[in-house]
Amino acid sequence: MEPGRTMPERVTILTCIGCGAMQIPGECGGGSCSGERRLDLVPADEFDELQADTARRAAGIEVLSECLRNCLATAEAFTSRQARERSRTALRDQRTASGTLRGVDTNEPSIVTAWWCPRCGGIDAPQECIDVCIRKPVEWVNATAYAQLRERAQSLVDQESQMLAAVRSLAFVTPKLGQEHKTLAALQGVARCALENSAA
Repeated sequence: MEPGRTMPERVTILTCIGCGAMQIPGECGGGSCSGERRLDLVPADEFDELQADTARRAAGIEVLSECLRNCLATAEAFTSRQARERSRTALRDQRTASGTLRGVDTNEPSIVTAWWCPRCGGIDAPQECIDVCIRKPVEWVNATAYAQLRERAQSLVDQESQMLAAVRSLAFVTPKLGQEHKTLAALQGVARCALENSAA
């Protein structure tokens, strides 16, 4: 392998709109590459959509986290009407930051397999020609990077679910007369647990 040559994470490849053949010509001596490695690719737009959703979800989680941290910092007012109002505001702000997000799509992405040469960097994914030889530049992302991002996204979904449950408790639980300390302890425990799990 040439010094510094690494498998690409994001790459633009001329891709035939007919058969789907892809190629970045290499420069290996003798006109052919040897020692090629499998390179699974995902359309960049699928990766970018997941990345944008992940960023929005992370922003929403930060809103919820800040609410929980603030409540823990002012424990004496943890069960007050003002604390409930702050928590309801945080829920609204979280929806604004996150937008309308569903869970992570569990369907497999549109993966295509190409072959990458570690010597010259050439990429090739030959297909049977159907006599429609029009090649256009298409952006692709390494499927490994996509899988890592999807794992991160799923982790955020789990964090968001616990955070939302904790903040909703703060927003809508009203302690019964004489049970303030018991309710306070329970809500503090829920808040700490949510924050600890998000930091893990």
